Amino acid sequence: MGNTDKEYMAGLRYIMTKYFSLSTHYDSDMGYGGGINLTY
Repeated sequence: MGNTDKEYMAGLRYIMTKYFSLSTHYDSDMGYGGGINLTY
């Protein structure tokens, strides 16, 4: 994802089970982030 201010974001998601996945992303302003996703 990007915009006109030359900011950008990219991310990955690894699906572990039907309901849980791990995610990580990088944002040019905020840096790295990650988490656990719950799908219901």
